[in-house]
Amino acid sequence: GRQIVYLDNNAWIYLRDEKTPVARQCRVLCRQSVDDGRAIFPVSYASVSELLEMTDQASRISQAELMDALCLGVTFRASGIVHHLEGEDVYRFLLEGSVPPSQRQTASTGLPDYFGDGHVSIPEGWHADDVTAYLAYHQSTAGSLRWMVEHFDSDQVAKNHARVNDYGALLDERRAAHRAHLGVAVVDREALAHEERVSMVNSFVLPAIKRIGPPDGDPTEIARKLIELHGKLHGEDNRRTFRRAFRTAAPALEMLAQIFARQSREVNRKTTRQDFWDVEHASLATVYADAFVSADNYLNEVLRLGDRKPPAARAQMLSSLDELTTWLERLLAGP
Repeated sequence: GRQIVYLDNNAWIYLRDEKTPVARQCRVLCRQSVDDGRAIFPVSYASVSELLEMTDQASRISQAELMDALCLGVTFRASGIVHHLEGEDVYRFLLEGSVPPSQRQTASTGLPDYFGDGHVSIPEGWHADDVTAYLAYHQSTAGSLRWMVEHFDSDQVAKNHARVNDYGALLDERRAAHRAHLGVAVVDREALAHEERVSMVNSFVLPAIKRIGPPDGDPTEIARKLIELHGKLHGEDNRRTFRRAFRTAAPALEMLAQIFARQSREVNRKTTRQDFWDVEHASLATVYADAFVSADNYLNEVLRLGDRKPPAARAQMLSSLDELTTWLERLLAGP
């Protein structure tokens, strides 16, 4: 199958502008790898949002056309949806002890659903030909980034993302309050990661219990397992339990916990608006892509997590178009 290559916004911009020989060569190889069926370059909520926020329309159109050509209408699902799926896997892992299958096949969807799970409603009584024509129209509009940049106003998009503007201040305030509560200047990194996991249990695992309910089987045995699960969530050894569960069953959530823990220790750095998009790019792509290309030096430094990464976070980290060019040359030369 195709190798999944994820580009952050800087990489898309460099390929779009073709200002250097390396960028021009890399763009050719990207296109060749797609045409030859060797690779695909999916977009995401973060990359589409950053595209739509651009104010120069010519740049928007040029980048949208490039992204359309390389993503083939494929996008990672919104992170919240993937996180809820992983929350269900954590629940099953804690309750049944079974290792869940990878969410790799379900982490992607079609471009119209880049920010959610959309459902197209067809009025009762439509003829089959009309349904087919409507779905084709729907795919040709919302299924095209070129169409989006021509119909979505950048100012309105920025207004829709107003909460992102408050992200840095809110996160810094929360982290400062946490340090003050503990009475320390720098919090232990593993303690920070654990507290992120606790928050994720509340946000994604407990709702999964309500959403999918207990498994089929003997009611007495199920009740026993639910009581056992409650003990795991609230017992004294829950730090080790959470770490194993998230590393095994929720790799994107574990990456998120580790990124936040890493950033939380930088007490003198102010969190920025761009950090929000960087985390959106990285937490999914490091797990569900084969290669992640980011020219952001700070993000690349944050992602140097070593063995703190969950085993499923196997994407090869590429920090420049030079490295991507070499990677694609090897891919195209292979069997």
